[in-house]
This record gives sequence, structure tokens and C-alpha cells, in this order.
Amino acid sequence: MRIEWEDPNNNEKGVFQSQVLLCTREETHWEKLLGGISFNEPRAYGPLRISWGLREEDDDIFISPIHCNVLFQEQKKWRTGPKYIFVPEVSSGKLCIANDLLKTGNVMKELRKLVDRETLLLPGPTTPDAERLQKELKIRLFAPPHSIVMEMANKVTQYNIWRNAGFPVEEAFIGFTYEEARNYVSSVNYDLIIRRAMGGGGGYNVTWLNRHSLDKLKKIDFSNEDPFLIQRFYRNKIYSPNVQLIGFPNRTVFFEISNQILQHEIEHIGNETLQLPPHIRQRCVKLAIWAVEILRNYFGYKKTCGFYNVDTVVKPDGEVIVNEVNVREAGSSLLYFAPQIFGKNYHYYLRNYKTNTPFELSFSILKDCKLLATPTSVNNKVMPISGGGGRITLLFILNKPSDLNRIRVQLYRKCCRLNLLENFGE
Repeated sequence: MRIEWEDPNNNEKGVFQSQVLLCTREETHWEKLLGGISFNEPRAYGPLRISWGLREEDDDIFISPIHCNVLFQEQKKWRTGPKYIFVPEVSSGKLCIANDLLKTGNVMKELRKLVDRETLLLPGPTTPDAERLQKELKIRLFAPPHSIVMEMANKVTQYNIWRNAGFPVEEAFIGFTYEEARNYVSSVNYDLIIRRAMGGGGGYNVTWLNRHSLDKLKKIDFSNEDPFLIQRFYRNKIYSPNVQLIGFPNRTVFFEISNQILQHEIEHIGNETLQLPPHIRQRCVKLAIWAVEILRNYFGYKKTCGFYNVDTVVKPDGEVIVNEVNVREAGSSLLYFAPQIFGKNYHYYLRNYKTNTPFELSFSILKDCKLLATPTSVNNKVMPISGGGGRITLLFILNKPSDLNRIRVQLYRKCCRLNLLENFGE
């Protein structure tokens, strides 16, 4: 993996480059991986997404239970993707894609032959089993320890640490019960957003509401002991930038910014490349680095290397607010790699969908519709990026942002004639 970064605080640029071992996030898969490899479920949504950033030149390795022959073949056409691919429990000959596929019942033994001490294990330790795998292979885990990740990711903890450090945070109400939430929401005249201390977006973790929509509180489970945090919600924001950073042992640096695409006020459904005014971009990046630096200093700087993505908001007056820090790589990381893979003169739009179509079939559907991006035809085309579990991520490669609606309409109409509109629908 190779990432060009910049440090705006010291006016420096550099390159992060390392062999990467990319594994599935699924907890049950970790356990089975360490117990001898017996999994074969086609679920590896996150790792598939990141696999586009892996490179043969770096001897990058991908291990996952997902059987995605078509994706890996497609990546080879674009001279990207992993060099070594482990797919456990696969019948002989079914997944031969060039000479790079390794099929084995003893992945540990084979991995030890391929990794060196500088290899990084991604993604981070979403379970303690990642740390066990890292120790087994004697390689670096490019993320904080699991215990620290759980503390750093707590939204209420982040808020309190920032406030005590003098970081400019949006004033918040913190509580535990339904009654506390209802009383506070009833007392203000503006829109609010309620976040659970732990957990990502969607469901009960993040809810937009105001004093006229108190019924939304009834859908939130207040029975556990997790606190919640309520802050002002800016419906008229200009942008919702997502700032991606890398934490090194001696500094935190920036490598990508994109705009989050939201629907129903808060539901995150994708990202797009973003050309911000220079002064706003600088403000977003510097605030994001500052927010992460405060957390890293609090939890121990050298113990908190890894990827971070920071959700921010740009208000109509140009003021920038940091909402939260996620201690992991982001789904929009592909927007950093896309210009290197597909070309630097395009606008990229990454969109998540619900679908009943098998991910591998999406390539042939788009090809039949003459919408699949190919090395000889990229402009205003679409590329399936990752999928699984009833989800799919599509990358729209656009000549200009205004082409988006036309390409989406074209996609829906052609899929409609194939009776697949519901699979690509909103």
C-alpha cells in the first residue's frame, strides 16, 4: 500500500509505503482463522473495499472468506489489488486467477513465508483476536490496542477530553434516560442530533429530532447503561467533509478529504471527491489533526498509531465543527486511490446501496448495459467496488459533477429493462 501524505502544520509531504496484510473484520472469522481455517461465508464488505488500495509492488496480502474471483480479475486489469490472495476452503481450480492465488489449509504456515517484520495488519483490532494474529505472525498492528480503541471511539469520552483540552466543541447535553432526553429536547427551539456513546451511524445510534418530533425518542433503546450526547444539528450546512488521517509515532498527517452524502438528514449513503475553498479545506484538515492529536496525547501517543477519519461540518458562515473521530480507515478511502487507478481528471462519487444481486453478478450487469468502466472506457462509467450482506458500493467516474444524475438515470433505466431496478434502487 502506498499513500502520499501532507503535514500542514510543518509544511511537509511524504509517502507512507508498506506491505499490508488485509483481513476480514468478522469476529467469528478471526476465531476460525486462528483455529485452523474452516470458514467460507461470503462476507467481507470492508476488506473488499480497501483491497483496491493494495499493490503487487508491495507484496500486499489479502485473506478473506469471500469468493470474489471477478473482483480480483477486474483489479488486475487496472494494475491494482493484492499480490497474494488466500481464500480458505475453496475447491481446487475454482478460483484460479493468474498465478497469485494461494489455496491452503494452513494459512498461518504460508503467511509466515510471505510477511516480514515491517508488514502492517489491517484493519484495526475490532476484536482482540487481531492482536493474537499480530503476535502470532510477529508483525505490526497498525492500530491502537483493542482496549484503547474502545475508549477512543466513545463519543462522550471524546467530547469530554476535547472540552477539557480547550478544543472548540459544539455544546452538548449528556444523559442516560428517556426522561432526560425528552426534557432537554423539549427545552430548545432548534434541530438536534442525539448520538449513542458507542456505535456507528444509523439505527438508534444517531437520530435527528426536535421538540416537534419527540416520538423519535421512543425508537431509541435507553435500557442499557450507555450515555448519549445531544448537540445542535445544522440542517443548512454547506458540506459534511470526512477527513482521513494517519497517525505515525511522531506526528499525525493528512491524506484525503471527501464530502459525505447524506439522506433523511443524517443517513450516510456515500462520499464524493470535494474541491473545497482553500481556506475552508485548511481549516477542516487542521481542526481534524488537532482533534486526533488531543486524543492521541491523552491515550498515549506511541500506542495510538493507525488510521483515523474525522467527521466535520462546514456551517453556512464557513465555521468548521468536528463531530466525531472514528479510529479506523474509512469507506471513502477509495476516493484517495481512485485517481491513481482510473485517472486524475475525473470527479468520483461513491454510493452505497441495498441490493439482492450477488456482488459478482453486478460486473456482468453493468457490462451488458455498457456502463462498466474499462481501461479503454472510463468517462461517465460505473465500477462495483465492494459488496456482500445485501449491500453494494458503486463508484461513479464522472467527467463533471453535473453528469451524475444523467448517469444514474441511465443506470436505473437499463437495469429496469433487465428487471433489476429494485436491486440498484435507492
